[in-house]
Amino acid sequence: MHYEHWHVAKRLQRIEISMPLSNQKLESLLRKSGCKFSFDTTCERFCARFHTKLFRNSKGESQLDLIVKLVEDGAFIRFLCPEIYSLKDCKFKGAAFQATLQMAWITKALSYEFDSESENLWAVIDLPLEDGTLTAQQVERILQMMVDLVDEYHPVIHHAIVSGEINLRLAGTATTETPVPTEVEALVAKLGGIDKVRKLAQESGAA
Repeated sequence: MHYEHWHVAKRLQRIEISMPLSNQKLESLLRKSGCKFSFDTTCERFCARFHTKLFRNSKGESQLDLIVKLVEDGAFIRFLCPEIYSLKDCKFKGAAFQATLQMAWITKALSYEFDSESENLWAVIDLPLEDGTLTAQQVERILQMMVDLVDEYHPVIHHAIVSGEINLRLAGTATTETPVPTEVEALVAKLGGIDKVRKLAQESGAA
């Protein structure tokens, strides 16, 4: 091959390799992963819903929404679990932030972002593509890892949000948060319990 022809061929090859990932190609990869995604044409993103064992959304459902979106003209891909925790009325934001940072340090993959406008936490995995390639196996692994990690560390982050305590030993363990007693419940407890209150009421009626 003539040098000039070889040089042109190599240049075209580099251009082909560095072509960004398209939504059509991403759709094919997501389909091969076995996950059912729908495409939001307005925001140009793929959306899916996964069942969870420990995680509960704001409605108390064992479901986790996940978004996959290309940015920077396909040179960057984001895996997002949107608005999974609200810190709007949280009294322990510092503990919540520390818990998410510790979780990111442990997992080395998943991180959390805070939307200051809505005061919600999002789970995020970012992956730069540049001139690299993305396989269906990689996509499947990232999706599974993201769902598993959000699910596993949900007890830790939720506990930090409601109590201000960071307990990493709660990871992967179903927990039941003890509700804060109401004023009536606190008064009943102070008087010696419900049986004691009933007895006092009967004695007062007899008098």
